[in-house]
Amino acid sequence: MNLDWLNQSFAQYSLFWLVLSGVIGGLTGASSKFIFEDVLRPRLNSNRSIDAITKQHSVPIIRAADNLERRINNLVRNADRGWYASSDHYKISTLFIFGEFLAIVRSIERELGYLPHESTNRGKSFNAKVYGPFRAMTSFAYFRTVAADADDIGASGVPRLMLTAIGEKMLTEQGRVREFTDFATLFSNDPRFRKWFDDLDKFLLEATTINELSWDRLIALGANLRLLVTFLDPKSKLLDQRDVANLDLIKNQQVRSALNAEIAEQ
Repeated sequence: MNLDWLNQSFAQYSLFWLVLSGVIGGLTGASSKFIFEDVLRPRLNSNRSIDAITKQHSVPIIRAADNLERRINNLVRNADRGWYASSDHYKISTLFIFGEFLAIVRSIERELGYLPHESTNRGKSFNAKVYGPFRAMTSFAYFRTVAADADDIGASGVPRLMLTAIGEKMLTEQGRVREFTDFATLFSNDPRFRKWFDDLDKFLLEATTINELSWDRLIALGANLRLLVTFLDPKSKLLDQRDVANLDLIKNQQVRSALNAEIAEQ
């Protein structure tokens, strides 16, 4: 029997499969290269960038958040003494401590602005914890079920952009946070600089005197600062950990319940 046709067909199909396997191999290699270079590597670099920025700012933001939470505790526990309203030094030092924290956050915002930090678990957690204090001061998040007029709830906080503006004004042209002496001099002698703090000043005065909604916001702010410190320093390498304070002093039970629910999820 003549098997030449079989040998010829086998040779042709062998060549076909050899070419096809080469094409598939090439496509597979190209796909792997695309996935690594265009998908995985940018994500890996982003994660590393976020981690680097987080580590770079961890110490200053931990200390600034801790200082601010301590001052809030002092404000709340001594509200009946009226120090914020009566003492210029206490008022100026309090505004400085707020401004220091806001400046560090603004610095982080500038560095993270180009990174897809919401696409990573670490980035999402970092983002949520950093903006927790702002949620307490500016949003309706803790007041959705509070029996109060919506306009009153809105007016009890500080406009978000004003907090951003304070952060910007607290940074020098070189991008460093202002020293207290520099801040105190500007605040005392420059009306245009001082005006940026008007909304925050009003908030703190009302929180410690007449406005129960602002009071609850102040305590919620302190709670979120404590959660931020715990997130960034979970093993207490920099600071001794403390529990969230003053929840028993909140005026509206709905706000306390919302905060307790968040704390329980940590």
